[in-house]
Amino acid sequence: MRIYIPTKSPADWKTLLAEPDKHWKTGHSAKALAFCWEEAKDFPSNIRKAFSEAPYPNLKDLVPLLAILEYQVPLPAGSRPSQTDLFVLAYSKDVFVTIVVEGKVEEALPNAKPRSVLAQVRSKLDRRTKVKGDD
Repeated sequence: MRIYIPTKSPADWKTLLAEPDKHWKTGHSAKALAFCWEEAKDFPSNIRKAFSEAPYPNLKDLVPLLAILEYQVPLPAGSRPSQTDLFVLAYSKDVFVTIVVEGKVEEALPNAKPRSVLAQVRSKLDRRTKVKGDD
């Protein structure tokens, strides 16, 4: 069993990083993500805007319930778990929604082309799942 401790400020995120001295720097994604999410106290405004504009009704009124930093997911064929910067469990209209966040500041995602947040949300939802209620 793991017990998750709530954060009170962005500085609390530093202790959860695998390599805090390397990743906790101004201009790097870990620190930027911490300030962005802690200051929002909800979804950050750009994420909330993308969800509100999405063609999926269940994304419009999402309420974040739980966020776990540096969330690890075991991979069946992997030598170590995959790690995402932030895992969010949210709720809307009788549906739980899971969201994983990979923060990037200056770094590019491998093989990614620049797209808006909404385009990324649409693309991933279209490819991977059909949100309940979109019949």
